[in-house]
Parts: sequence; structure tokens; C-alpha cells
Amino acid sequence: EQLFQALSAYVSQGDAQNSISVTQGDGKIFISFNQAVFFDADSPVLRKESYPILDSVSAMLSAKKSARFSWTGSISSPRWTH
Repeated sequence: EQLFQALSAYVSQGDAQNSISVTQGDGKIFISFNQAVFFDADSPVLRKESYPILDSVSAMLSAKKSARFSWTGSISSPRWTH
């Protein structure tokens, strides 16, 4: 519950509301990065502008030593335009 509250508080401040949503259900916390682009097309390297948001969320997750985490990802729009 503390982790959910901390994540929700983080999202409520600044510009994070537009880029992160946090929900809770079935004893799990779900973090979605809405319209966030962390990588350039065809690149495994994180974009520098993604560091602040990922660092903040990572710090909150790291503080919760007893939690288990699972990561999934997808490309919301598989069509690339050049």
C-alpha cells in the first residue's frame, strides 16, 4: 500500500500525470507509461530524456525490498514512419 501511495503521489505532481498511470488490483500495482518513448526506433539504447522518469520510478521500486516485480512491454503502434 505504501508503494502504491508513493507512486500515485509521484504521478500527481508535475508532468507525470500525462506520461504515467498507476492502478491497483488483485494485490498488484500496475504502472503504465502512456505515450512515453524511451528508445529511438531500432535502438536498444535508452533516450537521455527518459532517465528522470525511470530513475524516479526505479528508486521507489528499489525501496520496496519485499516486493516482486514483473516487467512487460509492447509497442503501441507497430507502424514506423520515416
